[in-house]
Amino acid sequence: MRNTELKTCDLSSNVIKKIPPKFALKFNFITDLNLSHNQMSKLPSELADIASLENLDISFNSFIALPQVCFNIPKLRILKANNNAIIEIDTEEMVASDKLELVDLRHN
Repeated sequence: MRNTELKTCDLSSNVIKKIPPKFALKFNFITDLNLSHNQMSKLPSELADIASLENLDISFNSFIALPQVCFNIPKLRILKANNNAIIEIDTEEMVASDKLELVDLRHN
């Protein structure tokens, strides 16, 4: 599959456990990525290669910490990580993300 100019990708409400590293190469124009309601506990570092990604929803998964890659996505403005099992937050990384406007951590 070639690179596509897909802007919104909704993979919510499945049983996805991981995203392949090549996902970022194939879908590098995505602005909105919804991975909510799956069984994920990790994200590939290559997700930071999606330079246009602005909204990421990883809510209702199995994360115990906010994935480091979330703070390396250049244009990420909105991060929804509510309803996981997050017990660890790197506040220094969060504050250093200059584009980040909203981080939803409810019900963790």
